[in-house]
Formats: sequence, structure tokens, C-alpha cells
Amino acid sequence: MKSNLIYFCICIGIFFCSCKENKKQEKVETPIETSTQSENKNLISSTVTDKNGQVLEMSFDNEKNIAFLKLNGEKIILQGQAAASGIWYKNDVYELRGKGQDISLEKDGKLIFEVISEAGSKE
Repeated sequence: MKSNLIYFCICIGIFFCSCKENKKQEKVETPIETSTQSENKNLISSTVTDKNGQVLEMSFDNEKNIAFLKLNGEKIILQGQAAASGIWYKNDVYELRGKGQDISLEKDGKLIFEVISEAGSKE
């Protein structure tokens, strides 16, 4: 009976010692992988042109939930918002919304840029 209890205690001790060492190793390795992945995979860029020939350049940082826009030489930074579907970014002056191929940009509540796909206009 004593030998079974001693054997059980030794097994539990070894188990806890081995678990602590693995946790330390995970903490050291994880930040290196995360920083490398975030630089390459979380920035998505797109360019769209409206019917008047205006070009809107957009870059989206998914990790930081920020959109960087360039319209007529003006650089705009917008913070992501919770959208039911599609995209929604805004700041105090601008608001960008979109779903599928449809994009609209408002400045102070007035529409200044819009792209509506043929599929979106049929609905």
C-alpha cells in the first residue's frame, strides 16, 4: 500500500514538473511567430474607381481594425465599427461602408464617393 502511494506521488510530481517547463517554452516562442505573421498577412489593399473617374485607394489592417484611404491626394484614417455584414469604418468626418463590390464614402454626412456594382443595382 505504501509503495503504491509513493509511486503515485512520484508520478504526480513528475507530471507537474514537466508541465511547468512546457509553459515556459510556449511563452518564449509565441511572440516571435505572431510578429512575423502580423506584418505579412493582416494588410489588404484595394483600389476602386467611381463613374466620374475618381480613384479611391484603400488599405485595411485587420489586426488593428483600421482602414487607410487616399482620395484626391487626401489621406484618411478610419477606425473599424461593428457591422452586421460588409464593412464599416469611420472617424469624426468620414464614414466608409461597403458590401461585396459596393462602396460608399461620406464626408460630414454627404456622399462624396460611390461605386455600385451591376449586381448591387439590380436588387
